[in-house]
Amino acid sequence: MKPSPLRSTTTGWVAGHAYTNSEPYAFLWTPTRASGTSERFPGGIESFALGVNDSGTVVGFSGAESGNSAFLWTQKGGMQNLGTLGGGSIEVSANGINNSGQVVGYAVLADNTTTHAFLWTQAGGMQDLGTLGGDYSAAYAINDAARVVGKSYYRVTLRSTMLFYGRRPVVCKTSVH
Repeated sequence: MKPSPLRSTTTGWVAGHAYTNSEPYAFLWTPTRASGTSERFPGGIESFALGVNDSGTVVGFSGAESGNSAFLWTQKGGMQNLGTLGGGSIEVSANGINNSGQVVGYAVLADNTTTHAFLWTQAGGMQDLGTLGGDYSAAYAINDAARVVGKSYYRVTLRSTMLFYGRRPVVCKTSVH
């Protein structure tokens, strides 16, 4: 097993993924014992943990041959599918979570070519955060003040880093590629 820790918290919990028989699976490591413990998440042919908060709630994606599903995992409730923005589970990923349990990521829309950033809450489900006018955006992190950071592509060559205030994207940096 070769672990790949990605995120840690102020409580010392670490989320990431490890490989067993060349299949990746998400894990949560907790310092409850001297050697730590780790939880393997079921689902699909692979899973990746991409975020964890101070409560030990983990987010990421689980992959299958038909596509990826964004998940939220808790010790009490196990793995929960966060849904889609109408495009099935071709490509959906939960990338970050704050201590209020708000989750951000990206999902393909119903046209199966356009990808938008999303904000997920327990009360409101998955909400589309839109783009800066192009056909691609993704959210990667959210802080405890609910500020979201991500990126957006406008046309093929213009890329922007975004910061969301509420649901309104604001350009922070733009580059031409």
